[in-house]
Parts: sequence; C-alpha cells; structure tokens
Amino acid sequence: MRKIAGYCAGPALVVGTLLATPLQARDEVPSDPVPVGDRSTWVTSEDWPPDLYQHETGGIVRAELAIDADGQVKNCRIVETSGYAPMDEVVCVRLTQRGKFKPARDVNGRPVNGLHRTSVVFGFDDSLPSVPEPGSVTMEVTLGADGTVSDCALVGTMPAAVTQPRCPAGVAFEPVRDAEGNAVRAVIRTTITVEHQILQD
Repeated sequence: MRKIAGYCAGPALVVGTLLATPLQARDEVPSDPVPVGDRSTWVTSEDWPPDLYQHETGGIVRAELAIDADGQVKNCRIVETSGYAPMDEVVCVRLTQRGKFKPARDVNGRPVNGLHRTSVVFGFDDSLPSVPEPGSVTMEVTLGADGTVSDCALVGTMPAAVTQPRCPAGVAFEPVRDAEGNAVRAVIRTTITVEHQILQD
C-alpha cells in the first residue's frame, strides 16, 4: 500500500525583496487575518477518509475561512472542490477545529472579522508535484533597537504547492540604523513572489 501525503499549501522563495521601515514612519493600514503556527498540522494524512486509499485519488481543496475578531475560525466554505466530497468535508472540519489566526484589523488597528483563503493538497507519494500557483506573501519581522525579534507575521495570499516560510525564532540581527547611525526599532519586510513566465519556442 502506498503512503498518502498531504499538506496545507504555502509559499516558496522564488523572488525576494527586502525593505526595512522604522516603526515611527509606518502608517496603520487595514490587514487580513494572518495564520498562526504550523499550518501543515491543521490537516494531515491521518485525517484522510479511510476509503481514500482504495480510490487512490488526489487533488486540491480550496477553502474560504471566516475569521472572527478573536482570530477563531467561525465558518468554512469550499470554493473549489477536489471532486471527492468526503475529502472536502474533512478539510473544512479540521481547518475549523485547528486553524488559528491573528485577526484582521481595520484602519484604526482594531481587530475585526475577516476572510482567509487556503488550499490543501492531497495525493499519493508517486503522484506528480503540483506547479506553484502565481501569488505573493510578505513576511513582516519587527526588530527592537537591540536587533531582537519582537513580532513576526505573514501577510498576503500564499501560493499553493510550495513551502511556507517560517518566522525566525530565538535569533538576533544587526540593528537597523537611521541616517544618523542610531539603532532604531524597525519592521523588516520580505516579499516572496511566484510568477509564471511562458517561454516562446
């Protein structure tokens, strides 16, 4: 019997840009809900319907999650079915049970209800890997004046079938300095983009 593999899709490093912005110059802007923790544990191969082994099928389930102001998943809606209803049901049940988020915020920085779309890829080990979909995600790392990480968040749409970047933990960086050479608090933004370029023969 072949082993089933599956994961919550996330982005891979394809094109990266780095931008440091001092906190005092940063304006408040509305933000979408941000996943918290390791999304690969939200839906695992242990959750698959038992008869999936018999069907030997694979595919992608795309779901839209309604996130409340406390960061809890309150509803799950399938926006693109895998074609296998039991798998679609498992995905929504597990995402609702295990999904954790930082809530969306309005222009004043207050937590509000929001929506988040995600994909779950499932199939057998000998199936061909999926091509990463176009999209981008920004990792925002907040550094103190001493270079230590005080906060980290992923913002944006994560392309499917690629590896999710991980926030740095337990590390320190060379502090960001202003024009006078003083160490300052700052947000380091790394934007990861996946693009498809069609080549001509």
